[in-house]
Amino acid sequence: MADVPHRIVKLDRIYTNLDYLNITLPSDPDWQLSTYKKLVEKQRDMSKQEKEVDDPISIVSSLKSDRNTELWTNREVVLAAKVLSANNPKRHGIKFVSDNQMRRVYDIIFEVFRYRTIINEILNNIDFEDIYPNYKKMTLLVWLMSFDYYRNKFKPRKLDEKETAQSFESLKLLEIADVLKGIKIQLAASFSKFRIKHCALSLSDMLPKHLRNERFKKSPETIISCWINTFLTSVEYVITVLEKAGLTQMKNPEDVQIPETFKMDHFLPYFMHIYPKNKSVFLKNIPLFQKHLLILQVEIIRVSDRQSYIIELFLSREFICSSNN
Repeated sequence: MADVPHRIVKLDRIYTNLDYLNITLPSDPDWQLSTYKKLVEKQRDMSKQEKEVDDPISIVSSLKSDRNTELWTNREVVLAAKVLSANNPKRHGIKFVSDNQMRRVYDIIFEVFRYRTIINEILNNIDFEDIYPNYKKMTLLVWLMSFDYYRNKFKPRKLDEKETAQSFESLKLLEIADVLKGIKIQLAASFSKFRIKHCALSLSDMLPKHLRNERFKKSPETIISCWINTFLTSVEYVITVLEKAGLTQMKNPEDVQIPETFKMDHFLPYFMHIYPKNKSVFLKNIPLFQKHLLILQVEIIRVSDRQSYIIELFLSREFICSSNN
């Protein structure tokens, strides 16, 4: 025990010698205080924004945690609608351009089925089937377009391409979208009332436990989430490099991210999300990752499990009964 003071002195000398590296340890009281102040300020801003929200549409739009950071493309929605409309989901006859496109389309279908009970109850609360009986045989497409409409903050999709517009029309997606647009206020209010009724901060809080499982959560196949290594670089330098690479910074971190953009996370300091056109090429060419200036946040995904679960939903008795009703 006599050598304990000697060890303490030795450790003190080691930490003193680390001062020239300008490393701030998590145990540093000044760092803890500054971080605490930042978190308090963020919480105040969030509370202030919640108080300013008073109309039904804004209330539902404020539930950011229910919406994925990625916006579904028109083509992906069309492909998802074709799979949902097929008599046999295993033999839908749809040819996907790539494995990535197939994963994204199945992700859309999975999300719709994950929230289908909630969406169905919300539509029943406004007597959707009674008012629009013609859509009883298109329940799956109504679920798809309702959830898509909710994710897009109740804004209609822009159909720029002629081919996409024709696909939306032929699948009657355009018709359903127009109906939903006509009852936008009632639909938004129904979403909000449903959340308040169940005392939930978000729709995802009302999902069954097995559907809230981590392995079933949507994984961003195209968006790169990463930490800025502030020991080696600065936020300003990273932003400059990304802008030179052709990406545009989104000023409002809570907006839905689109391709060729990046944004800072609105909760975590020095954490950002990058949405390149081609993820693999971007990771290979951008020097920030090779030099360890950006540290990837790795997520383990199991696409096969998700796809098999979707097929099970299609073929289950519960699915057949709900689609016939």
